[in-house]
Amino acid sequence: MISLTKTPISFLLGSGASIPAKMPRTNDITELVLSGNDVWKHSDGSYYLEKAGQSGWDIVETSRITKFVNILKQHIDVFYKNGSQQREANYEDMYYVADQIKSAEDGDFDNPAIQPLIDKILPDCTQLMTKTDLHDEWRLLDLASEATYYIRDIAWRLLSRTPNDLSYLSRFFPVNANSPFSLANLFTLNHDTILEQWLSQNDIPFTDGFGKPLNGVRYWQPANFTGSSSEMKFFKLHGSVNWFSYPSNAIQPGVVSVGIPPNWDFQHTLNPEGKRQYSCGDDGPRPEILMGTFNKMFNYTKGIFADIYCLFREALRRTEHLVISGYGFGDKGINIQLVEWMYLSPNNKIMLVEPNIENLKTRARGVIQEHWNSWVTQKKLKIIEEGIEKTSWERLAEKAN
Repeated sequence: MISLTKTPISFLLGSGASIPAKMPRTNDITELVLSGNDVWKHSDGSYYLEKAGQSGWDIVETSRITKFVNILKQHIDVFYKNGSQQREANYEDMYYVADQIKSAEDGDFDNPAIQPLIDKILPDCTQLMTKTDLHDEWRLLDLASEATYYIRDIAWRLLSRTPNDLSYLSRFFPVNANSPFSLANLFTLNHDTILEQWLSQNDIPFTDGFGKPLNGVRYWQPANFTGSSSEMKFFKLHGSVNWFSYPSNAIQPGVVSVGIPPNWDFQHTLNPEGKRQYSCGDDGPRPEILMGTFNKMFNYTKGIFADIYCLFREALRRTEHLVISGYGFGDKGINIQLVEWMYLSPNNKIMLVEPNIENLKTRARGVIQEHWNSWVTQKKLKIIEEGIEKTSWERLAEKAN
């Protein structure tokens, strides 16, 4: 008989695991990206969701980006309408295409395949790039770049909002004194901070790879994961709304350092030497989060995300039971690791918590669909067909047996 209390266990959560906390859904973010309602551009180059401070220039500046992402959606929708998934484009798809156009236009990536799309959308974008009394003339590169900033800002600001009741997490995770949770790995693909909020509220010790505060800022120090074995290891594989890049320092030497500022005030912090520092990410003063349908994989090879991806792979190898909830199996980079791990040992098993299993199976990427039935037959994939908010630790333990 298998016991979850005696085998190495890990959890992998996707965006669906945050829905019971009333965090924004993919559709909520997509709708705001397409409408641009109450979104305005500040003089600092960032897009905000508050109504206060709007001016005619801000509204017009935002308006042409909104029109551009709607143009992108129309073309992406045609692709999916004729494909097997039969779905509408979401904000991740629009970010992915805008980022491809941006990279092709600035020469960052040679991508001959994107040129036909560029030629096709240019006539619809001409008016958006034309100089007016309210804004300067733009190139397609400017439109695409601003679209990525616009989508990113809307997403992270929505996901920074205060969650609702988190008590469902206390039912799902083993938090009693006799549980193995302190020795577990917790992987999340979410940018929000509900898990660390819940862990802190319940006084559960965890290591997230960031060190102790220095002048209020906690800096990324991956060696922390090799420290105390009594703490739960917490990995945010796609970054976080409260991770910001700062100039390199003695704590984290290199091109940039990544830190968690106190009270979200990322623009008013002091470096370890006590001098004023400013956020300096590649995309301006925005958090370090991965976005886009397929371009996340490019970022798995650099900076903090290369560290995390490597640590994820190593931690997964020490796992025998992986509990997955809220993940749609849409990330090719993550899926590759899951498939490899499943065949490393006959003891490696996935327990999937999902209320709409047939829909998920249809939406999953091909590599997961290819192995799905054989995993079920071999009892390497066990399914609890309900949402995370209705599933208890006792239910997971029962299913494992």
